[in-house]
Order: sequence, then structure tokens, then C-alpha cells
Amino acid sequence: MLRIAAVIAIVFSGSTMFYTRYFNVPRPPTRTYAARAPLNEVPEQSTQFETDAGHSREIQLRGGSLLLLRPSSRLTLGYLPLRGAVAALDGEMAIEMTKQDLVLDVRTSSGRAGFGGPGSYAIRCEAGCTAMLVTVGAGEARIRPDSVKKGGLELFPGDKGMQPKNGLPEKVTPGDGWPALQPAKVP
Repeated sequence: MLRIAAVIAIVFSGSTMFYTRYFNVPRPPTRTYAARAPLNEVPEQSTQFETDAGHSREIQLRGGSLLLLRPSSRLTLGYLPLRGAVAALDGEMAIEMTKQDLVLDVRTSSGRAGFGGPGSYAIRCEAGCTAMLVTVGAGEARIRPDSVKKGGLELFPGDKGMQPKNGLPEKVTPGDGWPALQPAKVP
């Protein structure tokens, strides 16, 4: 009885493959998933925040800094001793850093950004983005590739920087096509 069932299964799967291949029956589409921000450097004891298409969310760091997670975004946030806050971002957020928070290190699917000291910043890199975009309103930031490639770029007040996926960071002059990444406040 078991042999008969096995033969039927083999015949059925073979005939389905034959029918699909020779009569041009379209195959179901394969799913592709956009690359997400890597979580390997975010501590296991982290918290995930997510917003839907119509809402933003404020998140406060231990030292009082505010993160404004914008619509359709996901943030995984944790803390490392002596390093401060470490996060993985898919989406967009504005940042108001206080001097009490040492640093905020943000990983995206296209690169990394480090925000240190008091200042206002904005960052965008949705899942699968081709480039991470950073705006500095006040303070200093550093963007760098998410690979072993050397190179990093310092950004100062008024600068806008871009970290292309698999490329090197560069300062950009806003123009057509540059997203409006306004920090929460610009002094």
C-alpha cells in the first residue's frame, strides 16, 4: 500500500512538472524581501518600535534625547556599556541629542551613522534602500559603509550626507530628488 502511494506521488509530481514546463503555465511569483537593517550589533535585550503609515512615535533615550520615529518605520534599540545607544533602523527618524547621551549608533541596510553630542539630526533608509541619507541641523555626525571598506565621512551643521549601498559616503548638495529630511529643530 505504501509503495502504491509513493508511485502515485512520483507520477503526479512528474506530470505536474511536465505540464507546467511544456504548456507554458506561469509559475507563481517568487517572493523577494527587501534587505533590512542588520541586528547583529544591537544587544539581545533590545526594544523594537514600529509605526504605521499614518503615525509617528516619540522615543526617549536614557539621557533625555528624543527620537521621532516617522511613519512606516521600524527601530530596534538597545544599549551597550560605555558605547551608549545602538539601533537598527528601517525607515526615517529625527533625532534631538542631549549632552547626557554619549552617542547614538544607527545601523541601516546601506550603512551606519554615528551621532554624538548635543545636536539635531535626521536619517532615512527604508528597508532595501539604495542609500542612507543623513541631515545635520546642529552637532556632528559620521557616516560610513557597512562593510570592511575603509572610509567614513564627518558631517557638520548644515551638511547632508549620503551612504550608497556598497559605495563610499559623500556629501551632497540638496536639489531635485533629494528627500526633505528636516531635523526636528534647527537652531
